[in-house]
Amino acid sequence: MRLSGEVCFAFFASLRDIERAVVLLGPRTVSISGVQALEMRPGRVTVDQNECVETVKYFRNISPWRRWATKTFAFCLLSFFVLNPNLKRLVLQVRHTFAPESLIQTDFAGMQEINRQIDQLIARSPDRSEIKTIEKFVLKRIRYVSDYQTWGNMEYWPTAEEVWQNRQEDCDGRAILAVSILRSRGYPSARLAISLDHMWAEVNSREKQPGLPEEITSILHPDSRFSAALDGKPTANHFARLAKALFRPTAFRDTSANLIAAIPFARKVILLTMLLLLCYHPCRNHALLLVLLCSEWVALSFFAVSDARIVDHQYAILGLACTLVVIAASLAANRIGPLSLLFSRAGSFGSRWNYHPPRQELITNRW
Repeated sequence: MRLSGEVCFAFFASLRDIERAVVLLGPRTVSISGVQALEMRPGRVTVDQNECVETVKYFRNISPWRRWATKTFAFCLLSFFVLNPNLKRLVLQVRHTFAPESLIQTDFAGMQEINRQIDQLIARSPDRSEIKTIEKFVLKRIRYVSDYQTWGNMEYWPTAEEVWQNRQEDCDGRAILAVSILRSRGYPSARLAISLDHMWAEVNSREKQPGLPEEITSILHPDSRFSAALDGKPTANHFARLAKALFRPTAFRDTSANLIAAIPFARKVILLTMLLLLCYHPCRNHALLLVLLCSEWVALSFFAVSDARIVDHQYAILGLACTLVVIAASLAANRIGPLSLLFSRAGSFGSRWNYHPPRQELITNRW
């Protein structure tokens, strides 16, 4: 088959892998996936139908589900290493998750000094209970910072000795140290408790008063919505309860906002840009990509404000909402031809023919 004309472009609408029209000018040869399918000569174009059909079959064998599965796997893998670059701490965290009792230490080198300071605080404030004094001591002496700042990873449960050495930790480090102190001072019932994104300590406040019924006291800002006690090795029931808690009203929203707000801004930039590009591929409209990148920075600006205010869920949720809008627009760019065409005609950044037509066809056109 021969087609005459100064300019000719051809593409297959049902194949998302051939996303741009092939514009042919002058004597040249174009290969599609290594197959020489189009041969150009001055003033005319020769199309080898057999090789084009083989090329079409090759691309049809690439399932969209396989492509998106590959993208999802790539994003999860890259995100995993962006959020947990310290592999040594990552391996230790896996061990600590299944053996939380190993983190409780009542006889490390600094425990004697800790108890001495707590005794002094009790002597100064005899009206305050011993448990509340321990809570005040931990909150005052252990500065709150995220695990990203202390350990470089998304999550790490340290030992009590590591907490005391660093003098800074997040909720899990404070809780581990508090339980260690309580047990060293005669409260063996002290244990860790967790929610979806928080950890604190629980103890029987009447343990030193034999004969009285048990009274569980929670310290270090307990979560009243949901809790699971870690009084031994975690079981499948613990993980099932945590998963079930995600379906409670606002639980997923609040947990997501807390986790995203804790990510350092530089890592947010990497993750969001990577997610946008993966969703945007294979569309190659430069004008639309520029608009989406600008929208991405709007989302990042909300995250930046949230980071500057330490904890501001409102701005974190706004940033998350903008992120979802940008990702939805990126996905739409690959499926909605008129949207891509609109941006390509609005400016000179995009190609005139980089959208998918509604049906498979071969088009000849003059500029």
